[in-house]
Amino acid sequence: MRPFGISKVFGLAIAAALLGLVASEAAPVQNRAEVRAVRGTANYSTDRGANWKKLNVGTRLGEHSILRTAPGSTVDLFLGDNGPVVRVTEDTTLGIDRLNSENMGGGEKVIETQLDLRSGRILGNVKKLAAASKYEVKTPVGVAGIRGTKYDIRADGTVAVTEGTVVVVYIVGGQPTTVTVPAG
Repeated sequence: MRPFGISKVFGLAIAAALLGLVASEAAPVQNRAEVRAVRGTANYSTDRGANWKKLNVGTRLGEHSILRTAPGSTVDLFLGDNGPVVRVTEDTTLGIDRLNSENMGGGEKVIETQLDLRSGRILGNVKKLAAASKYEVKTPVGVAGIRGTKYDIRADGTVAVTEGTVVVVYIVGGQPTTVTVPAG
């Protein structure tokens, strides 16, 4: 049996490091929303609404978190790769269902954002997304698919777009109806 030389050990170490780097780039990362501003009163839950805590600047909210604002209150969230920003307006309940990102190599990042607007209204700004990315806002009456857009969405299904386009799928009479909402 021949002993491993320094060059073979070094080569194996480099190969293992490169495999680890490739594996880490391919694995989805669960991101968090960071609270950047709270005006008034807001609460959050990380256990699907069983327990509520006061929401403060700097709080980081992961998947399955819910936040709610009181009358006259707003919260600004920074979603990083998954946004970048969402303003939660007064009397709003918003669930964060998914905030994933995955490096695909070549500088392309695929993100998956799913927000659940249960009541109230949110305003958002979404950067241009890779083709395989998804940014969706669920409401009680449908789902809005957003791509590189400034938007205003209400839980009643009202969608306004100031830049870009939003595709909304409403459920009308038990059947899906698709509407494209352009800016303006």
